[in-house]
Amino acid sequence: MVFTRTLSDKELKVLKKIIEFVKVKHARAEGHDYSHVLQVVRHVIEIGRTIKEECDPFIVLCGALLHDIGKVDRPEGMFHGLDGGSRAEEFLESLIDDPFVIGK
Repeated sequence: MVFTRTLSDKELKVLKKIIEFVKVKHARAEGHDYSHVLQVVRHVIEIGRTIKEECDPFIVLCGALLHDIGKVDRPEGMFHGLDGGSRAEEFLESLIDDPFVIGK
């Protein structure tokens, strides 16, 4: 089961920042908009409830929220996984200096 532990306050803060980021980025998207992202999150949670393997809920939720970020503002999504990985990494690295997240 995916949710075998409670998310920490810091993880919840990061997830909140990711949600804000994804909402803004997908606001202009067609097809793979924010409602699609939420649908994927729901599917991930359901899968997590049915599998026997342990998964880190924080990692799984981050992945579900950011899974299509590479399709935003791109006419073709053939390489959206590579582009999305770079965009997600850049965004997550920006959180390191965010006082809201790290509690400065």
